[in-house]
Amino acid sequence: RTSIYKNNVIQRIINDILFKKKTNEGIKWAEYYNPFLQVGFALTLTAIKCSLDEWTTGKYKSIHFKEDEYKSLYKQHLKTLDYFDNQTKKQGILPKILQEVFDIGK
Repeated sequence: RTSIYKNNVIQRIINDILFKKKTNEGIKWAEYYNPFLQVGFALTLTAIKCSLDEWTTGKYKSIHFKEDEYKSLYKQHLKTLDYFDNQTKKQGILPKILQEVFDIGK
């Protein structure tokens, strides 16, 4: 599961935040997360970049996930996901990925 947008890290982060316990939002409010939302997926990709930024020097340094610092990257992820979806519309790849994220998470 390591093709574009299908890295296990993405799924693990989403699972830990939204689907780990019965009280997590992805389980309590499943009807709103089925399929997983593209905006949530873009936010997850942005959070991964923030985590990577914490290690840019080779040593860990905590970085706050702030809107003003990551908003442009988040918007770029949204544009890229829209572009990817439009280019693969016939195959329905992005909707399948987002559905799979929900199905695995729940």
